[in-house]
Amino acid sequence: MAEEWTITKVVYAPQAAVDLLNDMEARMTRHNKRVTELLEANNRYLQDARNWHIIQDLRADEASSVEILSDNPDFNGQPNNAVICCGAWTDWQETRFTGDSIDAALGVAMAAYTQWSRKNAGS
Repeated sequence: MAEEWTITKVVYAPQAAVDLLNDMEARMTRHNKRVTELLEANNRYLQDARNWHIIQDLRADEASSVEILSDNPDFNGQPNNAVICCGAWTDWQETRFTGDSIDAALGVAMAAYTQWSRKNAGS
């Protein structure tokens, strides 16, 4: 039994240092929570920047337009968000792209634009 309980070092420290060490887990939890909050905020800012970049790409050609419609949170089975795009890539027809979020709706529009661009790259 004596072999199981071996003290190799005894350290004396001021009570303030002991309290800091004992509070380490709570401090790390608070720190990690803050880091997570900052990462989530950063991801939101990045998504906003991506959305703006998509809008700029979709309307880059002369006379092209992007209309962002208001949310549709009616729980009626319809997608919650939509954008209407008009340009050479939609054959100058107002084309509606939908998704559960504005990010998704813009993503669908960008996918259609990218597909059109690749198809017409040599034209």
